[in-house]
Amino acid sequence: MIENFLRRLHGPAAMGADVLRCLAALGVVVAAVVYEPTDAAILAFALPGCVAPRFLGMRPIADAAIVVILQAAAWSNVLDLYVRIA
Repeated sequence: MIENFLRRLHGPAAMGADVLRCLAALGVVVAAVVYEPTDAAILAFALPGCVAPRFLGMRPIADAAIVVILQAAAWSNVLDLYVRIA
């Protein structure tokens, strides 16, 4: 699994997935500054799931999709979209 995580990027999709992972980590910092610490914790709780596809050696498109879905769910919780949208 370590070999999968440390592998070189092959193509724009793999690079895009890594950029999304970096944005997810940056989102934790933004939430800590702008929102409450519990909101930052919610986003931090999703980070291991964002890194897992790279450890598992998934295809870059699936990798990016998982990161986007996890971050959408986490940010929906931070922004209370689950409460606001019926």
